[in-house]
Amino acid sequence: MSWFIFALICTLGWGCADLFYKMGTDEKDKHSHLKIAVWVGLVMGLVAFILLPLYYRLNLTTIYSYLGKRMGQRAYKTGASFFLLSKMAGAVARFYVVCMILQQFVFDAMGIPFVATISMMVVLIWLYTRGGGIKTLVWTDTFQTLCLFSALLLIIYKVIGDLG
Repeated sequence: MSWFIFALICTLGWGCADLFYKMGTDEKDKHSHLKIAVWVGLVMGLVAFILLPLYYRLNLTTIYSYLGKRMGQRAYKTGASFFLLSKMAGAVARFYVVCMILQQFVFDAMGIPFVATISMMVVLIWLYTRGGGIKTLVWTDTFQTLCLFSALLLIIYKVIGDLG
């Protein structure tokens, strides 16, 4: 194993562990961060040294194609369906959070109801989706980033205001 791959796995493992740590751990356990870092590093090592060579050997691109080859079309479709379901649920949660934050910090003061906020956001999403192409993707990412940073700044402003 080259030093670069080892360093990459350690870096990715530590970064993922940091993300998981911030998502919630036991505050009383002084070693919880280290435990998560070790487990994430082990899982990434398993992926790097077991799954990736398997993918290359069988000429696969996803775990779902492996499921399809190994257990049949039904397993492939089931795994892919669960993946799509989880991605859609995550997108809905992010959309709802952005709408909630915009409503609380911007549109409540203007007297705009929550249903109108959601409707407006859906129309905006429909408009940029209708445009199509890479240009739309760039604008979508830019708009989403702007919304998320605006929400972050509004939260910071609200917290500072409440503190003093």
